[in-house]
Amino acid sequence: MKKLYILRTQNADSRTATGKISKESLLENTKLHISDVRNAMKYIADMMIEQAEIHDHTKIDYVDEFYDNFSKYKGVEFKEAGWFEKHVIEERHHLNDCVPKNVNLIDVFERICDICVAGMARSGSVYSDSLLYDILEKAYVDTIELVKNNICVVDDICPRITNYMHKGIICNEINDSRYFQTDSQVECFLQYFFDDKNDFGNKVLNHEEWLEMIHSLDRYKRFTREELENAGKECAGLMAGGIY
Repeated sequence: MKKLYILRTQNADSRTATGKISKESLLENTKLHISDVRNAMKYIADMMIEQAEIHDHTKIDYVDEFYDNFSKYKGVEFKEAGWFEKHVIEERHHLNDCVPKNVNLIDVFERICDICVAGMARSGSVYSDSLLYDILEKAYVDTIELVKNNICVVDDICPRITNYMHKGIICNEINDSRYFQTDSQVECFLQYFFDDKNDFGNKVLNHEEWLEMIHSLDRYKRFTREELENAGKECAGLMAGGIY
């Protein structure tokens, strides 16, 4: 499973801040925190999409047995015929029949989506459903562990930029400079190493002007131009390789 990279932001909280914190530092750390939350939610959304891709795979993988049981039995007899046991054990969303050892909220949302679309598409209504509190509590706790265990906190942008972390940082920091107007333009930032010039609105920046603009931001002044260029090249390479 891929890691969720975030920047250290101890100065966003009075309980963890060290020394006297300026308003600028508080604002900077707060913007980073907001970006991290956005990226974490996207990280979970990506996992939900991955799980959605294999929803009800046992109906496809065991279609012969599924069809045999489906055509012969109904109700309790269908559940006892053989295929149904595979279905609820190998899939994660039948939480009233079989709860995964590491159940999480992704499983809960899969179940919500399943009963809603199945009910409305098949009968025009959604049957009354509920989950035991213990299942929901465990799903909540296990989801926290899932996210926490895949977070990697870094101290700088060189050279470990991945997982769209750059998008949040650049979007929050540079939007005020009026060089970027949309997120798609922000994403194009990493591609500037592929082109001699980039036209964003009324501003055309060449390679050197890009570096100068980035280096002028307070966040990046502690890095040399060479470090910034290397970081940008790595990001561009990751994008070209399809990691993003």
